[in-house]
Amino acid sequence: MRPGRGYSSIELMIVALVLATLAYSAVPYARNLILANEITTSTNLLLAHLQFARSRAIMATATIVVCPSLDGQRCEPSNRAWSHGWLVFKDKDFKQPPRLDPEDELILSHQNESSAPRLYSSLDHVRFSENGTARNGTITLCHESADPAQARAIIISILGRSRVSKTTASGAPLTCGHPK
Repeated sequence: MRPGRGYSSIELMIVALVLATLAYSAVPYARNLILANEITTSTNLLLAHLQFARSRAIMATATIVVCPSLDGQRCEPSNRAWSHGWLVFKDKDFKQPPRLDPEDELILSHQNESSAPRLYSSLDHVRFSENGTARNGTITLCHESADPAQARAIIISILGRSRVSKTTASGAPLTCGHPK
């Protein structure tokens, strides 16, 4: 008589139980990995747009504004609107708060997806002068449901240079919330 070539139902149930346990323990890790990737992607995109705006201001010897926008057509004079998207435009009239007028040149319009990280800022806009300088400030990117250690900050210096950090400009830990 030849021995059986299959697996018993008990062996199959044990394998299924082990696989289910491994899958269950991997779900939180996978979720955190996805959230961290979204934060990194959004940070890199906004950083690239800020660096592009500064470069454009220097090259065109013009004032370039980056401002939050709810609809991709108008600046929203609020530091809470960055999560929706932003505009980059050549500002010819220096209105305060800045606004995109017909005589201004729209360079770039970006709208975030609803799943994008939340952006909190100490700035309601960034205005790069002809020599590339700007007001200093911080834009923080994070998911409220993610580990706060995954938050990132884009810190803009008075020289207009932008950098990414895992801490505030003073070295304090980032918080996922509106600046005080």
